[in-house]
Amino acid sequence: HYYNVPTTSLPDFRLPEDAAVGIFLVNEEINFEIDTKALPLPDQIIKETRFIWDFGDGEIGEGLSNKHTYNKPGTYFVAIKADS
Repeated sequence: HYYNVPTTSLPDFRLPEDAAVGIFLVNEEINFEIDTKALPLPDQIIKETRFIWDFGDGEIGEGLSNKHTYNKPGTYFVAIKADS
């Protein structure tokens, strides 16, 4: 899915590149998964890449998919770093 997102000229202002497709509840487990078919990379490169998730609440995860539960209401920016 692709969503319209705002832009800014401020270098340290984080903007979302995507948006959640639903509304989630506090203490509800959420499944996160990278759509590897949307990545313009060969399968071998994806397999050799370490994906590190920052869920925006101080918790981190690793891999192509993760489950996470937010314990407080709010808006969170989930960031994913790829390291080979």
